This record gives sequence, structure tokens and C-alpha cells, in this order.
Amino acid sequence: MNPQTAIALRSVSFGYDPASPNVLNALSVEIPTGRVTALLGPNGSGKTTLLHLILGLLLPTQGEIVLAGRPACQYSRREVSHLLGLVPQQEQVVFDISVADYVLLGRAPHLGLLQLPSQADTAIVLEALAATGLTRFRDRTVPSLSGGERQLATIARALAQRPGIFLLDEPTSHLDIGNRRRVLELMHGLVSDSGTVIFTTNDPNSAAAICHHVILMREGRILAAGSVSDTLTGPALSATYGVEVEVIDFRGRPLVVMH
Repeated sequence: MNPQTAIALRSVSFGYDPASPNVLNALSVEIPTGRVTALLGPNGSGKTTLLHLILGLLLPTQGEIVLAGRPACQYSRREVSHLLGLVPQQEQVVFDISVADYVLLGRAPHLGLLQLPSQADTAIVLEALAATGLTRFRDRTVPSLSGGERQLATIARALAQRPGIFLLDEPTSHLDIGNRRRVLELMHGLVSDSGTVIFTTNDPNSAAAICHHVILMREGRILAAGSVSDTLTGPALSATYGVEVEVIDFRGRPLVVMH
């Protein structure tokens, strides 16, 4: 395995029901460390399921997942929580926890049993709130936030966790244009701090905006994987989405137009 590989999939398949077709089929790919990688494809292509497999919430029915050079099955749950941080697409919070305390939950993997957060933990939380533009909401309860604000709070919690690899499931899906740009810039900035970012999206222009590496998925299979210039092409995206796609150059980045 290449030492610059954060995650490797080796012939990974998965199905929820043995009597039904697999959701993922024989996926083999390497995801580079210190880069932003997009899992790009239409709804139902298996992107979220793949994130859950990487995180260990699901186990492959076939094949192997390797995290930072070690088979995923060799990690304890605590080790996984130090290495991987998940931002789910939606998370229901029904109790009246403050935004600051919710973000503080991200520090849990770094605390011992019954250990109280330190001043350093609090400083990390404040930094995460500032990065996501939520400082003014720190004393608000999470259920009182808008959908987009809740999404930002979930991202702030992951930032406070400080994992080596961030997994984000459709992180901009509930955000307005301004906050979408903030989150994309945040993800790009994480790799400057030696982090690795993997996010799912069905929007090729979000991938084009910040990605170094793209994995194209359709119906549980990988159609292509590689650099932005190699994957975000008209023919490759047309095959991924099943419609005619045109890619034009805009300020040195591909701009995708669907006909």
C-alpha cells in the first residue's frame, strides 16, 4: 500500500439483505492522504453506504478496507474515533443542548472516563465555532437553529474532534450560497493542516471547486477515479449521470453544465 494512501478499498462489496442485489460491488480504489476527495455520483449510487463502511458502522460482506496502512478490523472503536470524524447528512437533536456543548461532544474521544474538559478543550471548541461562523449562536439550543445552522454545528463538532480524516456526507446540501462557500473553503483549508477530507456529493461543480481527487460512482460501482482533469470530463460525467454533460473551462477550473 502506498504510504501516501489514507484509505484503500480492496474488492469491497456490501448488501443489506442477502436475498437482494448488493448495494456496493467489488470496489477497489485508493484515497490519497492530505487531499480533498469527492465521492461523486447520483442519488442511490452507494456513496453514503461507502462512508458508513469506512467508519465501521457497517461491515463489508466481501473484501477489505485498510485505514492508514492497517486493516480496519484491527482498530478499536476509540482508535477509529481519533482517526475518523463523520459529518452526517442529517442528525436529529431533540433535547435542548446548547450549541457550545454540542460542539464540545467532539472532544469526547480525547477524554478519559469521567474526565472533565480542560481549558484547551474549550479553546478548541471556540475555534471550531469561529471557523463555522457560529460564535454568536454558542448559547442557543441546537433544536432552535435552522437546518443550515444545524449542519454547520455538526461540522463544528467534527472540527473539535480533530481527526486525521474527515468524512462528510453531502455537507453543503442544506446550506445557502454564502455558507456553502464557507464550508467548501473550510474543507479545502483542512488539508493545509495535514488533514484528509472525503465528502459525498451529487453536484460535480462542488467537487470541481475544491477537490484534488474524484471517485465517480453509479449503481454501487466505481466508474473512474483520479485527478479532477481526468474524471470531470464530459464523457465520464455523462456515463455517471446518464444524461448529456458538457464541461467548459472557467478560470482554470471545470464548470459542468447538464443538458
